[in-house]
Amino acid sequence: MYNSEYQKYERNKDVELFLYVMQTEWLYKFNNC
Repeated sequence: MYNSEYQKYERNKDVELFLYVMQTEWLYKFNNC
C-alpha cells in the first residue's frame, strides 16, 4: 500500500516537472519571437 502510494507520488512529481519544463520552454520561445 505504502509503496504504491509512493510510486504514485513520484509519478505525479515527474508529470508536474515535465509540465513546468514545457511551460517554461513555451514562454521562452514565445518571448523570443
